Amino acid sequence: MLTILTKLFVVILFWLLLKDASVRRRIGFYKMVGVSNLKLLCFLFLIDCAVSLIFIFLIKGFA
Repeated sequence: MLTILTKLFVVILFWLLLKDASVRRRIGFYKMVGVSNLKLLCFLFLIDCAVSLIFIFLIKGFA
């Protein structure tokens, strides 16, 4: 549970970065394909959670 909350915190920090105009200009590739900020953040959060959970299950399997 702590892992998921940490990931959520990282996504919130990324969202704050996206609000900054200079950062948005540098990583504007996702806007070109029509992806909103919310969709991008949700997608990144889900991928990050999936990778973290797989890693945790692998560690528990060998422990």
